Order: sequence, then structure tokens, then C-alpha cells
Amino acid sequence: MRLCVIGHKSRLGPIVSVIKDYYPDIQTDEVEYNSVEQTEAVLSLLKEHQNKTEAVLFTGAVPFKLVNRNMIPSI
Repeated sequence: MRLCVIGHKSRLGPIVSVIKDYYPDIQTDEVEYNSVEQTEAVLSLLKEHQNKTEAVLFTGAVPFKLVNRNMIPSI
């Protein structure tokens, strides 16, 4: 399984570390999202990863809300 993890750089490391320790079969792609100004870049990266990943994990409510508000779901 491939998982895209999106969030602030301070939270990506610990979360990805736990995933790798407990779920070694899951491959992760990390997308840093540190400010509102990065929304367009993050949306672009998500579109690139859309066909490569089975799931997206947001490190918190703020990244989720910012992306969710600006993204048109494909399903």
C-alpha cells in the first residue's frame, strides 16, 4: 500500500516513523504543508500522487480543511 502523508514538517517525521515501525509494508510519500501560501503547490502534488496512492493521511485538521476547501474530489 502507498500512503501520502500531508502536514507540517514538524509532524511528518514522527508520523512517518510510526508508520514505518508498525506497518513496514506501507510505503509513504511525504508532502510538507507549512502555510496557506503553499495550498496550490500541495494541491498540484496531490493531483500528481492521486493515481499512485491508495490513501491520504493529514497530520491535523488545519491541513485537511485547507486542502478540502480547495480541492474537487474525483470520486
